[in-house]
Amino acid sequence: MLSPNLDNPAMAAIAASVEAVLGSAGYVMILCDTHDHAELQDEYLQAMRSQVVQGYVVVNAVRSDALSASAARGDPIVFVGRRNPDGGGSFVGIDNRRAGADAADHLWAQGIRDFAVIYPSQGSSVSHDRVDGFITRLEVLGVPRKAIRQAEAPGLTHMEVGYAAAQRLVDGQPWPKGLLCPSDLMAYGTYRLAIEKGIRIPEECRIVGVDDNKLNAWIAPWLTSVHIPYVDFGAKVLDQLQALWTGEQHSEHLLPHTLIVR
Repeated sequence: MLSPNLDNPAMAAIAASVEAVLGSAGYVMILCDTHDHAELQDEYLQAMRSQVVQGYVVVNAVRSDALSASAARGDPIVFVGRRNPDGGGSFVGIDNRRAGADAADHLWAQGIRDFAVIYPSQGSSVSHDRVDGFITRLEVLGVPRKAIRQAEAPGLTHMEVGYAAAQRLVDGQPWPKGLLCPSDLMAYGTYRLAIEKGIRIPEECRIVGVDDNKLNAWIAPWLTSVHIPYVDFGAKVLDQLQALWTGEQHSEHLLPHTLIVR
């Protein structure tokens, strides 16, 4: 398994789920942290190929030469979280656009009409899809796109990105009444800024995150979040690998997500 930023609870949860299922099936999983860098992803792919591994699980893949070559050879690869950057391939994940739309529906149902969204400047297709789903759904509900405030910030650490993007969002402007953060970690960063600014969450600003990681019950009782069933990813990944090993065609499996309201 190649996965970026294993200090992210979502990435760690996926790794734990897949390793448990593979272990029960008699396989040993080698875990490598790519840190979201194409060069490191390629280095690990080449090293694993030299070890004649049986298959690859690539979490949140980035486009890279060795990955493109591996897919072109027909190596057994299951993409998780993000689809193959070059298109095609077996995939396990969720409908990220629908997740963003569900966040919009929730905030709209709360009577909120002042919306904003923040995201990483180096955002992946996952973040982009969640943001686009949110904005597109609000447009359907009658909110002009230009009325939905947006801000971004660079970086790979989502808590820091959330803090910096929220700073840009509210620089000289009031806090929005409803805010989407494409990950729970970004929501944590935003919350830190809110505390510093004396903004009461959720009374003055309702935040919706994505992941619903286990920390929320302990440190973020204010955070409504889209629950992604990472614990179920392992079984689906193994199914995909076994299908590839028997020569079946690539396929996709989208797991259901649920909005957890707090």
